[in-house]
Amino acid sequence: MKGIRVRPIPGRTWEAALSPAQYQLICYFVGMGALCFFVGFLRAWVTRGEVGARYRTAVIARLGIMSAMFLSYLVLLSGLLFGYTREGAEFVPNGLALLTFGVRYVEWSVAVPLVVIELLAVCVVLGGAARRIRLIAMAGGFFMVFLAYLGAIVASGARMPPRSSGGESLPECSGWPRRPCSQSWCGGPCPRSR
Repeated sequence: MKGIRVRPIPGRTWEAALSPAQYQLICYFVGMGALCFFVGFLRAWVTRGEVGARYRTAVIARLGIMSAMFLSYLVLLSGLLFGYTREGAEFVPNGLALLTFGVRYVEWSVAVPLVVIELLAVCVVLGGAARRIRLIAMAGGFFMVFLAYLGAIVASGARMPPRSSGGESLPECSGWPRRPCSQSWCGGPCPRSR
């Protein structure tokens, strides 16, 4: 289908088709990011004994951050590899593409509170004040990420694309060329409801 361009729906980047160059570049940088986080985890693990007792909390938080980010990037890379299907000259998202975006919020829900712990562990705040500030900052960081998830993924009406049951052919959606539609998941009017 030469000449047909797939338009992403504004605010739903997980529904955008990618050119082969874009797809390869994204996979490359996500893979490199995963390797960097793995090396960061190994470095923090190997050097954890070189840190004084006062900063051990920061080292443990860093290990948690690096492991959460490494695992997140592995899931993100597998979502990219299995969430896009090559159709002609483009990589078109399938039902797993949304997971490539949702997994980032899960990772941030873990990493942001740990970054707060790491930051406060190296600051000069002691005793009960440190515990109170840590609790407030961790809860604030978590709720910041959770509310961003609600706004970006949930409130935007993100739904998984429908699956065909066997050989049934789903009609094309008028708002999203070349993609099947059921219950208007793509944001356009559903041909089945006519």
